[in-house]
Amino acid sequence: MAIIKFPKKKKNAGDHLLRDHLQPPITLVPIVLSFIDISSCDGNDELAHQIHDPFGDVMPEFYIIGSCNGLLCLHNSLFYDPIFVYNPFTQAFVELPKSMLSSKRKRPRSDQYGIQEVVFGFGYHPKVCEYKVVKIAYYRNSWNEKLQPQRSNVQVFTLGTNIWRSIGKIPCLLEGRHPSEALVKGRLHWVTRRRNLYQIVSFDLADEQFRKFQGPAGSAWNCLRLSLAVVDGCLTATIERHCYRLEIWILKDYDVPRSWMKKYNLIPDLPIRVFKNNS
Repeated sequence: MAIIKFPKKKKNAGDHLLRDHLQPPITLVPIVLSFIDISSCDGNDELAHQIHDPFGDVMPEFYIIGSCNGLLCLHNSLFYDPIFVYNPFTQAFVELPKSMLSSKRKRPRSDQYGIQEVVFGFGYHPKVCEYKVVKIAYYRNSWNEKLQPQRSNVQVFTLGTNIWRSIGKIPCLLEGRHPSEALVKGRLHWVTRRRNLYQIVSFDLADEQFRKFQGPAGSAWNCLRLSLAVVDGCLTATIERHCYRLEIWILKDYDVPRSWMKKYNLIPDLPIRVFKNNS
């Protein structure tokens, strides 16, 4: 039995400290995977069906990096490894080897920068017929230090191989450090922001090059938030503007950057109060 001694304090001054030390450890609550079969929803069946993943004991908490052709790519939510590519319907899965980057949120002491933030992407390119996982790491010495593209490293893993490949640095900072929001024509897409101007950056899974991508007209300025999605196979952008206005744009022809078309312009139905003169 361990005995914890606290320095003498005024009466009741250390009670809260004692309670804090004797709190039970935090228990990880396993995340439940579910799916919805939209085609069979007739109002009688349950909408959500639970999937019993086979690696719950090894990785009870995880984030979904992305999905493609029925495959899910997931990583440990506490650390950046392990990473699994998983078929939830056949229960087949593969665990990726650890990358050259540290598996935890800190790099080895011998490295120049101690803290890393990682952004992931997962997708398939029909031209090369390959599934790839992209791992982008930004490094800094302290949490107060700003991230810089010069302190980054990009690694790519191709399914069917057993090694991560380093392909250099990324030329920009990805907004929010979220996984890729959209996979269109074998290209992953993220949102980046520079000097309060939003831009779209793509990564081609075939030639493994980053490129700036032209967004909808006016999306770069007077914009509170820009997010991406895929609708009917088309790259889609949602723009949040002032006064809670939302614009939804769809890129009709991916090879024609100027083919963005505004599909919806949503204005919230807020109550309006009318005042009489001099009131």
